[in-house]
Amino acid sequence: MSDLNLIVVIANKYKEEEIMMVANEAGAHGGTVIHGRGTADPKKMNLLRLTVEPEKEVILIVCSQEKTEAIKQAVKEKLNLEKPNHGILFVVPIKKAIGYMEV
Repeated sequence: MSDLNLIVVIANKYKEEEIMMVANEAGAHGGTVIHGRGTADPKKMNLLRLTVEPEKEVILIVCSQEKTEAIKQAVKEKLNLEKPNHGILFVVPIKKAIGYMEV
């Protein structure tokens, strides 16, 4: 069993630098950014009066369990994740990992 977690952040386009800056300040040692596209139906979102940016950034951060909460909290506060349409963050436990090394 590993003591690592994967923090996944899905945010609007161009937020990756901000996210990585606060994550690094909170103890992360880097991350991976994947460009993506959301699939929300624009018609339904217009009915709800929400603006949807279809272009997304998916940020993957592998970190120790000890640092997970601090990184999660820092990103949550930076993105205002308590508010709708500001992003999604979730944590997945890693059972096994090869090649991970904290610097």
